[in-house]
Amino acid sequence: MYPSKATKLYEMWGSKGRRVLQWAETQGSSWKKYITIPDELTEDQADLAVFHILPYLLPPGFHQSAQGKRTKFSKVEAARAFIDIQPVGTNIPQYLRLLEMDLEANQEKAIRKQPYVLALGDMLSPTQVFLMAERLAIEHDSTIAAIDACFKAFYVLNIEYPPACKNVWRFLQHACYGVEGGEREINPTVRSLITAMKKE
Repeated sequence: MYPSKATKLYEMWGSKGRRVLQWAETQGSSWKKYITIPDELTEDQADLAVFHILPYLLPPGFHQSAQGKRTKFSKVEAARAFIDIQPVGTNIPQYLRLLEMDLEANQEKAIRKQPYVLALGDMLSPTQVFLMAERLAIEHDSTIAAIDACFKAFYVLNIEYPPACKNVWRFLQHACYGVEGGEREINPTVRSLITAMKKE
């Protein structure tokens, strides 16, 4: 599906992706209370930092109960729904069992709805990265590779973005992959960042 978009994330990230950092500095400092980014970064670390900042820059989505009540997810919940960071040495089979229990107990408001990315270790230098999909942990060589696989999984499995971090995925969809769809639902903040990304 979308063969022409297969390498878009790799092509767009890097220098253009780092425009997110420049744009973030124009949006005030409220996001900095959630996440600390070192002043000195390698190119690879800067690329990773952008992904981790996105959930704190873009508005989290809403959970809607069966009764129709809407509750906004927190930014921390949005970040965990996008990339869940766990310690080095996390027991993956046990993690999967706990995930299964969480999904069964909180089907309506499960934060980490699959697919999503799981990273072990420091967020800027993870030791292992997985795509979590269909209750499986599929290891990838890098965070960007796992995010790329995760985006494609939404389309292959024909499922919606997780409500908590849907604005992060919509940003990547339009700014990086150029995949049409859901234009009317694009949040104004997401639209502003998309515009900033496209500037030469």
